[in-house]
Amino acid sequence: MAGLLLAQPIVRIIYQRGAFSEANTTAVARVLQRYMGVLLFSSVQYIEIRLFYARRNTMTPMFISIASLGLNVALNYLFGFAFHLGAYGLAIASSIAAFVSMTLMYVVYRRRYGAVGYILIFRDVLKIGGGTLIMAGIIVGTQARVHILPLIVVGFVSYLHVGVLTAVMMAVSNHLIINLSMLFC
Repeated sequence: MAGLLLAQPIVRIIYQRGAFSEANTTAVARVLQRYMGVLLFSSVQYIEIRLFYARRNTMTPMFISIASLGLNVALNYLFGFAFHLGAYGLAIASSIAAFVSMTLMYVVYRRRYGAVGYILIFRDVLKIGGGTLIMAGIIVGTQARVHILPLIVVGFVSYLHVGVLTAVMMAVSNHLIINLSMLFC
């Protein structure tokens, strides 16, 4: 979501320092936005691949990935060169190939091993979705008033803060579990 909403300011900060015009920045930001589908679909596929690996099946994800690569090459040629869409076409083609790969991985897993208990992670997905909507609201609300650099710094510091808190909580819980297990043994 942040990649979609902040593509233009991110590209402006990184590239528009004399070498890029506003038109170049807009064009690159649009390509970046079209690649966001690849990020989303590949993230889901990362989990799906682990489902196969947990069943000691490494060949199926490999074959699906090879087929996906072939599809990506064909779609890149079609969208990028045959339809003359250039970089936009390459980004769209890659997103389509990632979606097809993710969907194929799901369908094959479901046929071989049955349904995945996605209901178990539904609550977490709702939390992530809620957090994403709040983040999107904050970005839209502050984007015109606040320069992006402070937002990036705040995001990075928040990320570090959550990481440190998580590590501390895990260390404390492990320590408690070890001490409790020693009491009962």
